[in-house]
Amino acid sequence: MRRHTFAVLAFLGLWALAGGSARAHLVASGGQVVPGSPPASVDYDALESETDIFGFQELEDFVVPYDLPLDAAGPGTHTADAPGSTWLLAGTPVDVYLFHADRAGRPEEPVRYTGWARFDEPVLGLVLATSTLDDWDRIVGTYGGTGTFYPIMTGGGGPGGFRGLESAQPCGTTIFDCVTVSPDLRTVEFDFGVTSFMDQVRVITAAAPVPAPAPAALLLAGLAALAATRARLTCARRRG
Repeated sequence: MRRHTFAVLAFLGLWALAGGSARAHLVASGGQVVPGSPPASVDYDALESETDIFGFQELEDFVVPYDLPLDAAGPGTHTADAPGSTWLLAGTPVDVYLFHADRAGRPEEPVRYTGWARFDEPVLGLVLATSTLDDWDRIVGTYGGTGTFYPIMTGGGGPGGFRGLESAQPCGTTIFDCVTVSPDLRTVEFDFGVTSFMDQVRVITAAAPVPAPAPAALLLAGLAALAATRARLTCARRRG
């Protein structure tokens, strides 16, 4: 009975000191956004739908190994007009998500896709342009471990270099390629116009901080240590 009590206390103490589970997540979505597990491929014509924007997490609690380019940051509506205009600094812990819309075939008339995603940690930046998406493919392909096949693996950019959002177009006119970040930096709205190829956007959020041990956690850890000491003393007396 004492050994069982010690085991329970030890587990609770260690779990509490570790802070339980501290993970950032996509906590809600709506419109045409469909969150899910990493797919086998997000290359051209591999994951098609006339109605859905597929979203999935690529990296979790990832510490950026060196400065990486972003195409936009902060609240407001963003387009791909300024590729690599800001930077995510080395050492920043992040979570990375990809949102992907690709219609079947090569039609010329655009289909509009809209939706939103809500995160429990603030959005640090967006990757919107083809060239920057290619740069991040190398990072995700090296460190991600999801097994997903990316366009960069076939040379990057894809047919005609169209995988990012269209630039130099007022959002909501002829091309609906823009992303809006809410004032609290936790909700992202997507507005895509997909014609012959596809639209992809990466959302970079802060990783969830690991919480400091609470007083109750320290108490449990102390009880676990006390139980361990008493168990050792009891065993020593029995042997003596």
